[in-house]
Amino acid sequence: MERKKVLYFMPDNPMKGHAGNISRCKQLLAFFSEQEEQFDTDFVSERVWGNWDDKSEIDFKNKYPKLGLKIINRKFKRDDFFKYLFVYKLPNLFVKPFEQNRVDLTSVIMRKEFKKVLQETKYDIIIISYAQWGKLVDYLPYAARTIIDTHDFISLLKVDDLKSSSKASKNLKSEISILKKFQSIWTFSIEEKYIFGQFCQRKVDLIPIGYKLDDISSHPQDPLYDIIYVASENPHNIKGIKWFTENVLPKLPPMKIAVIGKIANYVTEHPSIHKLGFVDDLDAAYRNSKISICPMLSGTGIKIKVLESLSMGLPVVTNSYGVTGLVNKINSGCLVTDDSDKFANYILDLLNNPEYRNEVAKQGQELMRSFYNLELEKKVLLYSLLEPAQQ
Repeated sequence: MERKKVLYFMPDNPMKGHAGNISRCKQLLAFFSEQEEQFDTDFVSERVWGNWDDKSEIDFKNKYPKLGLKIINRKFKRDDFFKYLFVYKLPNLFVKPFEQNRVDLTSVIMRKEFKKVLQETKYDIIIISYAQWGKLVDYLPYAARTIIDTHDFISLLKVDDLKSSSKASKNLKSEISILKKFQSIWTFSIEEKYIFGQFCQRKVDLIPIGYKLDDISSHPQDPLYDIIYVASENPHNIKGIKWFTENVLPKLPPMKIAVIGKIANYVTEHPSIHKLGFVDDLDAAYRNSKISICPMLSGTGIKIKVLESLSMGLPVVTNSYGVTGLVNKINSGCLVTDDSDKFANYILDLLNNPEYRNEVAKQGQELMRSFYNLELEKKVLLYSLLEPAQQ
């Protein structure tokens, strides 16, 4: 079978950070690397948004030598004043007001550079991450299989706009109009599969995010940390960790809490909190922790940090928003409550009872084994990507 030429667009830099979207990006890049006999893949990203530099490009090519890398510009930095003003700022001032799409983040220069990428290579399959960048497919110079990898329900992420029914309605209309541009929609969330299917009338594939299960018995007998929390700096995580530090942490005895990722910049100083920021080996950090937390008072989509924790054999204490998207929310390895007293008690129950902690951990790994496994992810991805050719 002739190899399919694939363009996979993700604005973020997979060589930097521990956010859930970065983990997902790395998984897809690994998938396309392993499937090189069927797919010839180029990864396209955005320079400023992804904070790309020479080292990142070298690291990418070393880690993914079988994949192509193309970096385009959405904007130019202010220190290049001519390009910033005349190539980015002024063209957008004239064009964007007439488009009336409250979700779209593409720019005039970005569309131009993306179109150039499309003209240089004829792709059979084009995958765009996030609805904000979906209008890039408006400029296809040929027929191709188009897939939007949604990651999140963007309209619900605009928290401030949800206070206004008019703004919320416009956001939803804008997002749906973008999703309808694609032949297929990918989602990780069981709830969003239903919603997108109803609104968009398109083929919606529920993509399992597969993980290899870690051997719990190999974990240190005396882990360095009691709790681990891994998160990016998005508004939902910031609100969640603020709730935890103000309402739950005062109810806990002294302990060691490892905070990893950019969220560390938003966490209050406290004797129990150890702000690690970026770590070289995230798996080692999980293994050196007893349990994981995911304080979430809002948000959409599935929580990658929850799946990562469960796969590593760590029970998760979370709010009801922390289990959104999961195909099973009962006996899932997650203890769920929106009450701060119960949240603290769940943490103490797990920390003080190793046998109970191990039992809950095994429930989480069973969920991962049944649906969020690498073989099922590979099977679903291959079916979704190759299905048109089989019809």
